[in-house]
Amino acid sequence: MKKFWAGIWPFAFLAVLSCGGSVGAQIPEQPKGNYWIKAIGGTGKDYAPSFIEDADGYTLVGYSESFGAGRMDFLIVHIDKDGNLLWSKSIGGNNEDKAYVVRKTSDGGYLLIGNTLSFGSGKEDVLLVKLNSNKELEWARAIGETDTDLGQGLLESKDGNYVVCGTTRFPNQKVAAFLAKIDKNGNRIFSKTITSQDSDTSCSGLEETADSGYVMIGHITGGVLVIKLNKDFVIEWAESVGTGIGEGMLYANWDGIRQTSDGGYIFAGKTSQDGDADYFAIKIKADGSLEWSDFLGAKGYDAGWTINEVDDGYIGGGTIGRVARTGSLEGDPGDVLFVKADKDGNVNWASAFAGPGVELDEIEEIKQTKERDGYVFSGVVASVEGKGSDFLVGKIDKDGLVKNCNNIKSLRIVNTKPSVSPSSMPDSIAEISYTVDRKPLLLGIKDVMLTFSPVSPEITDAQPDVETICKYP
Repeated sequence: MKKFWAGIWPFAFLAVLSCGGSVGAQIPEQPKGNYWIKAIGGTGKDYAPSFIEDADGYTLVGYSESFGAGRMDFLIVHIDKDGNLLWSKSIGGNNEDKAYVVRKTSDGGYLLIGNTLSFGSGKEDVLLVKLNSNKELEWARAIGETDTDLGQGLLESKDGNYVVCGTTRFPNQKVAAFLAKIDKNGNRIFSKTITSQDSDTSCSGLEETADSGYVMIGHITGGVLVIKLNKDFVIEWAESVGTGIGEGMLYANWDGIRQTSDGGYIFAGKTSQDGDADYFAIKIKADGSLEWSDFLGAKGYDAGWTINEVDDGYIGGGTIGRVARTGSLEGDPGDVLFVKADKDGNVNWASAFAGPGVELDEIEEIKQTKERDGYVFSGVVASVEGKGSDFLVGKIDKDGLVKNCNNIKSLRIVNTKPSVSPSSMPDSIAEISYTVDRKPLLLGIKDVMLTFSPVSPEITDAQPDVETICKYP
């Protein structure tokens, strides 16, 4: 079958904020609706890795140097369906606090997870924050031991409690993935670690499955770690997923893993940590066996940070190395990549967005809208002044575009990855062949007493600026 994903060589364009003019390719007539791309932030570095769709708009969460009590704070931003600011709050202490994931809770509130240097007992701890329906602090917990602890997986389970996952390290032990179940009042029900005798383990994403069990994604030596647990948190199967090239490393993002409608799972990521990484998407069956895999790349840093199932296939995205620029933008590290494919992995279209600044642009999450008239995404865009970054949020149409916008354009699919310069294949994506290695694992899971400390981060109103980059009509 055809490859699901393919790589892209970035495109050259006039670095302007105007959305008028031709993008060099015929744009199909769009369905009736509003499409837009906006930057939200302040004077510092602001980053939005996660969002949810609410009844009246979208709620984004991330971290900000521009607002709050410390060097960096959680920032939660609520916008309407057209990207207009409704409210925003900063949450944190006097040091550095970063939010990665937000979930709407059944009581109308919000649950956020991230990392903190402001609270806790270790070098860095997990920070879990619960807001009520009035956006007021209900409770907060610092979770961790005396070393570095990271938290990136979060959900409200069917029984009304909360489940989180991350990474911890107890004294004289390996780094280990952890799971914790918490009641609605923030009290620990249990906490567990998942360990390997031969390697460190971690958890960067978590989802409840149709059978009331759970699937986790993280890392282990050699590649991506995928674990399926039953409803009682007993491991059903575990595996590492890597490649047969180089060090064989694959890395998945905190956007995590998704169960698909056929009972399988899909996730995206990148192939290495160096400057020549490639983008991948991998589909596995319900038992963990490989169904298909696809990779994309160009000369430079390409990464896949998000993928979700939609009505007629999958929508994904991340970043693509930007090396085809001229003038002041030459050498800019990356543009946003969007790719749409059908359920069999055949690419329907690909497009790329380039922000006005000279730093990395990327998205961390993309989803189909409830109206099914396009796709909403969040991430980061470099500020035009080059002094920081902003939340990037937007809605593209079902063809991956915003009509009359010079900052976004369609890409063509090729089967050769340029080795020297992208100028010979501009506005293109290239499919790459990798061998995927799947290795079953024998892991241990045990109860541990992770430290849960009540904390009181400061919550303040924030007033970020909203800049429209593109809009149609």
